[in-house]
Amino acid sequence: MLLVPIIAGLPVYVWPPQSPPEEADYALVLGPPNPPRVHAAERLLRQGLIGEVVLSVSPDGPESAAQYPACQDDRARCLVPDPFTTKGEARLAETLAVGAEEPRIIVVTFTPQVARARYIFDRCYGGQVQVIGVDENLGLWDWAYQYAYQTTAFVKAWMTPCA
Repeated sequence: MLLVPIIAGLPVYVWPPQSPPEEADYALVLGPPNPPRVHAAERLLRQGLIGEVVLSVSPDGPESAAQYPACQDDRARCLVPDPFTTKGEARLAETLAVGAEEPRIIVVTFTPQVARARYIFDRCYGGQVQVIGVDENLGLWDWAYQYAYQTTAFVKAWMTPCA
């Protein structure tokens, strides 16, 4: 009985469908913008696929702009979504798209969040969005936590409006 949700979650949390990134206006790194996510966005910049890296940071504390080296130089623009959630990040992207004819972004997160981020951005962001996941070293308990957390967050996203 326990195997059913584990197997059902594999294509959603462990191996979500992802396409190779295409050209976009910028990459939005969902918070916390840890080194693997920031490096993935910087790689997109070096490849010429994006024109800018935007990091989603907390207004204060350990995930604030003051804590990230990329926020202290010209490598990225660090912005605070309101609220500091995936829906808040989708709203932040929406404000960045104001005035753009056909806004296109690449959202960078970690693999277990790809499907949920795609769902939220498809619902709450008016432009074209690609979501790419960065693999992070997760242990067995981390994966169990992510299954529970992401599933609960999916239900919340489904039940609440974007605004």
